Amino acid sequence: MTRPSQDIDLKLLAAARALVAEKGFAALTVRGAAARAKVNPGMFHYHFKSKRIFKRRVMESVYESFFEKFTLAVRGDGPLDRLRESLRYMGRFARDHRREGFSLIQDAVGGDRDTVEFIGENFPRHMKLILDLASDAQKAGALTLAPLPFVMTFIMAGGRISRIPL
Repeated sequence: MTRPSQDIDLKLLAAARALVAEKGFAALTVRGAAARAKVNPGMFHYHFKSKRIFKRRVMESVYESFFEKFTLAVRGDGPLDRLRESLRYMGRFARDHRREGFSLIQDAVGGDRDTVEFIGENFPRHMKLILDLASDAQKAGALTLAPLPFVMTFIMAGGRISRIPL
C-alpha cells in the first residue's frame, strides 16, 4: 500500500529556496532544508536520492519561476517597449535575487560541474528571447541595423535602448 502524499518533496524544495534566498546555494544542506521544512531528513533521500539531484531541482525551481514571470513581463506597444520591459524585469530579478545569483556564479566559477551544466542548458532560453526582441526592434526600425552581438553588448553594458548611433 502506498503512502498518501504529504507533499514532502515540495516542502523540502520550498525550504531550500528560502535558505538559498537567505544564504546562497553554498549554504544549502540536506539537514538545513529538512529542519526548515519540518520533515525527517530520511525523507529527503526517499524523494531526491542525492544532494546533487536536490540542488538541481532547486536551481530548476528558481529558474522556472524566473522564466515564467520573465515571459509574462515581455509586453508593450511595440518591439522596443517589449525589449525594454524584458530588460527591466531581468534587472529587477537580478537585484531582488542577487544572493542566489552571486552564489550561482561563485559555484560556476569554482568549477561546480552541475551548476555550469545547468547554466549552459537554461540561460540561453531567456537570452534567445532578448535576441529575438532586439531583432524585432531592428526590423521595426526602432534599433539601428547592426550585428546583434554588437547590439546585445551595448544593451547589456547599460546603453540607452533607442536608435543606436553607429
